[in-house]
Amino acid sequence: MLDQYNEAIIWADKLLEIDPQYKSVLLCKANSLRRLGQYKEAIVWAEKVLNIDPKHKLSLYCKGECLQEQNQYSEALIFYEKFLKIQPNLQYFKDSKSNFKFKIKMNVQKL
Repeated sequence: MLDQYNEAIIWADKLLEIDPQYKSVLLCKANSLRRLGQYKEAIVWAEKVLNIDPKHKLSLYCKGECLQEQNQYSEALIFYEKFLKIQPNLQYFKDSKSNFKFKIKMNVQKL
């Protein structure tokens, strides 16, 4: 499975040579990097899409997931809230938002 993500990155790079602002390909690269556990690099690529389209839902999701995987719950919450402003009825993000608020509270109490 990991080989498929690496291959997707190779193809994305080739397509981005032709059109460096192709949002779907930028997101494909971001998601492939995320699946490979390269969260910081994935955020860089998700941000490239968000620079072109700040309301790109899937890029907001990708960035939020990367931040969540790095236990940066406060930061992830920001991107989930942005997503919910665009698509307010998605239950997964409502649940994640509640879960993050709890984790943030627990981390503050540890200090």
